[in-house]
Amino acid sequence: MKIRNIGIYGRRNVGKSSLINIIAGQQVAIVDSLAGTTTDPVRKRMEIYGVGPCNLIDTAGVDDYGTLGEKRVGKSLASADEVDLALIVFKWNCFGEEEEKIASLMETKGVPFILIHNFADYENIESALAEKLKNRYKTDVIDFSCKPSAILPAGSNVSDIIDAIVRKFSKETDRFGNRTILQGIVNQGDKIVFVCPVDSEAPSGRLILPQVMAIRDVLDNHGTAITVQPQELARTLQSVSDIKMVITDSQVFGDVANVVPEDIPLGSFSILLARSKGPFESYLNGLRQIDNLCEGIFIAE
Repeated sequence: MKIRNIGIYGRRNVGKSSLINIIAGQQVAIVDSLAGTTTDPVRKRMEIYGVGPCNLIDTAGVDDYGTLGEKRVGKSLASADEVDLALIVFKWNCFGEEEEKIASLMETKGVPFILIHNFADYENIESALAEKLKNRYKTDVIDFSCKPSAILPAGSNVSDIIDAIVRKFSKETDRFGNRTILQGIVNQGDKIVFVCPVDSEAPSGRLILPQVMAIRDVLDNHGTAITVQPQELARTLQSVSDIKMVITDSQVFGDVANVVPEDIPLGSFSILLARSKGPFESYLNGLRQIDNLCEGIFIAE
């Protein structure tokens, strides 16, 4: 699963750092009333249910000025090349040239974004402005407050932002064409056997990431994940019927291939990861050309 990058953009002192702290549930960025407190992008890794692992990126204000300020702005806007979603924060019903510039940049980069009107404890977003922005940008416009009020605690409707983030990722295929590790392979009711050696090369107390991703993908698709070590594979194949596929760690591929019947497809975690992350059809086309290579050509991974 690709780690999603979510960038937070806006002018200075619109509450970007407060927002990242509230979403993350801890103090990640320094918050101060002094404009320009955030100078370089600040990152926080967290898990968002329904999306998966994410990097939250707090950026410097895009209205900074002076030689140093312009460099900060340039670094903030350059991060658009790596983000999969942008949160554009503004306040006091002021959605002007700076915000339009950020939105235009994201549209040019093909990055979806959500508009967040902060300081709703001070002034709610005007309905006419909210409607105008929704119609113009075809996105969520959320009235929010990072500051507590007499009625509500700070960030009380942060769930609205999280829900909007989840909706965006459920609708938007990320720009790199990534898919889940078993997408299109596992279906409801399928039985998949995973061969995971536990030896000196295995990480202590845990599985490696592709193994975890594959097991989770089976569970998400309401299949049955059967995880064994190589020495238990033969007994498992004899006792379990209707196995759809066996996936093994590459280091024992040869041994596993000698045990798995020819009518059961066999693959590796490395192959699945390459399929989910890269141009797999190109890999296959390259593989088909191996028999046409001249003698003496050396190929290495």
